[in-house]
Amino acid sequence: MFYDNGKLQGTVKTWYENGNVMKSIPYSKGMVHGTLEIYYESGGVFEEVEYNFGTPKYMRTYLEDGTVADEKGFFDRKLIERIVG
Repeated sequence: MFYDNGKLQGTVKTWYENGNVMKSIPYSKGMVHGTLEIYYESGGVFEEVEYNFGTPKYMRTYLEDGTVADEKGFFDRKLIERIVG
């Protein structure tokens, strides 16, 4: 982990005992920013979540064979309140 002025900066990774990456979490200015990835122990991507400075924007999960299992978009609550009223 790397810190810049006391805030996480860069990518934080954790690994399985077999050496494959378990999680890859990008940070900018102390907040998750970019694509967070969680992997199966076999090495394939399990889940991807796109963040914009701590706010999740989009999530996609995969089966072990690599096919997409689920996709979700996240909306800004203030934007929804303006649209819905």
